[in-house]
Amino acid sequence: MMKRALLLASFLSSVALGGCAPSYSHTDISQVSTNELPGTVTVPRIQVTQGGIVTAHIAPFNSDEKPMVGDVVSQDRSILEVQRAYGDKNYAFLGIKPGTTHVEFRADGVTVAIIQAEVTAQTTR
Repeated sequence: MMKRALLLASFLSSVALGGCAPSYSHTDISQVSTNELPGTVTVPRIQVTQGGIVTAHIAPFNSDEKPMVGDVVSQDRSILEVQRAYGDKNYAFLGIKPGTTHVEFRADGVTVAIIQAEVTAQTTR
């Protein structure tokens, strides 16, 4: 009887360990485009010119290379506004006023990265 209990406990723990769900792996950033004003969206940094708009496709993936539900959120919307753009996982970054803030990349509701963002002043010609 004791042997059966140990075998059952061993089996259940191996099933529990082997049945782990896939976890966050990485975020792809692609199709970055800007209006006439310069701007970039990369993993280490986001830069938008005041009054400018930069769009990017931002897609998180799990360890099985399957897409996750993502979101992108500005920590200070008075400097940089982030809005969902047309299409799945497309975002628009709007430069409101010069300054720095951070942008959170989320996957399945969990913050997976915090990226430094800067809105720069327009230069006069």
